Amino acid sequence: MPGPVVARQKGKPVEQKEEFMSSWVEITKGMRGYFAVLVGKYKSPKYGEFIEPIRSGIGSYDSYAAAIPEAKDWARAEEVEFKEKKGDRP
Repeated sequence: MPGPVVARQKGKPVEQKEEFMSSWVEITKGMRGYFAVLVGKYKSPKYGEFIEPIRSGIGSYDSYAAAIPEAKDWARAEEVEFKEKKGDRP
C-alpha cells in the first residue's frame, strides 16, 4: 500500500505521520460516467481520519449497474471489499 506522505516545510521535506488504515473499491460518477475507484482510509494526527482515492478503474460506463462487474473483479484481485453504499444506485 502507499508509503508515508512527504510534505515540504520551509523548503525541507518533512515526513507526515499518516497511518494507512484500510482500502476498498467503490463506484463513483464523474464527467466520464460511472467508474470504479480504489479508496484509501488514513489517520493523521493533524487531520484525523480521512479518505482519498488511490486509483481509478480503467472502464467508464453509462450506468451504475454496468460498472459493478469491473468493481467486484478489481476488489477481488486487490483482496479488498467492494462497498456498495445505499443510495448510490440511480
